[in-house]
Amino acid sequence: MSTLIIGGLTGVKLVSQGYGGPTTTHADIWQALVAYVDANVPTITGGIHADRAPNTEADGTPKVFPFAVYEQGAGGTSDYMTGSPRIVDGAGTIAVYNLGSKVQSNLLARQLDSQLKDASLSFTDGNLMFFRASILYQGTLDPDPGPNGEDVYQSVITFDYQYHN
Repeated sequence: MSTLIIGGLTGVKLVSQGYGGPTTTHADIWQALVAYVDANVPTITGGIHADRAPNTEADGTPKVFPFAVYEQGAGGTSDYMTGSPRIVDGAGTIAVYNLGSKVQSNLLARQLDSQLKDASLSFTDGNLMFFRASILYQGTLDPDPGPNGEDVYQSVITFDYQYHN
């Protein structure tokens, strides 16, 4: 068993190899999502961040493009039968930011969606049942310019997920 440092997370332990990619143990679905994207979507070179991207990387250099930002949406819990696992439903968004090209931003978002569709995520809170995009908003010009005033485009994926614990 080895310790990995993925996307700024420490202490992530590789547990086993599941179908569709590595199965890792994380505290929650969001840490599992970050680790999965960082390990399996090499075209998102700037990583995936919570709520907003940092202005600079950890070493002080300007942020790396393309990158993604996820935001947790609403969620709920359902108990279907006494003694059975709880089902947790939720939604959220992932925005992909890319320099100079609306088309490339859209392609990266679609690639991210296809990689995440029913990804084999495992975390302390439960096991993923499904993770699917419901809407893809095509690339729009972000109001904040990139390095040297370059245009930054974002494509936003709205997704639904469900897991049991």
